[in-house]
Amino acid sequence: MKFKRCQRCGNIEIEKMTWKKGIKKFLGVIFIIFIVVTSTIGTTGIYNFIVGGVYENYDVILTIGAVYATIENIRSHFQSNDRLEEISFNLTKDCEDTDEYCKSKKIYDYLLGFEYEVGIEPNPLVIWDERECDCDECSFLYKSLLLEQDISSIIQADDTKEHAWIILNLKNPKKKIMADITKEIWREYEN
Repeated sequence: MKFKRCQRCGNIEIEKMTWKKGIKKFLGVIFIIFIVVTSTIGTTGIYNFIVGGVYENYDVILTIGAVYATIENIRSHFQSNDRLEEISFNLTKDCEDTDEYCKSKKIYDYLLGFEYEVGIEPNPLVIWDERECDCDECSFLYKSLLLEQDISSIIQADDTKEHAWIILNLKNPKKKIMADITKEIWREYEN
């Protein structure tokens, strides 16, 4: 309801809402809701690509499931990563601070001891606690632990999208490494 002053008599009157004004108001509210929802979905998608670390390999998004990965990325990145940081630094405590090769190899060697078990668990701490993972879960855990050391890596998938591994982009020493935990492959990466 709106109040307006009558120009003829000066009295305050209630302006009645017509059905046309009601529809305009309703459509305005729907439009605002639409903008908010699409902005949220778009922001979430961008977050998944950038923070989730899968922006360089779109096949992984399809393999993991974009919505599930997005929800888990938001959940895992906004909770405390203190435990992941502690795990990562405990595994690499014997390496020099700048030796990315040593750090990434130590973490890789430790993860080789995990049991192979097919699953869909995207939370690295749950994977760590269960000590079981398949190729994409192991790769995600490995990538999460490398991230704590500021070591650049991406998850790769084969053409069938049935197998995943990690490509490390080391700065010190400068080299690219293919690290496949479930197939126990550690070698220099060739494009």
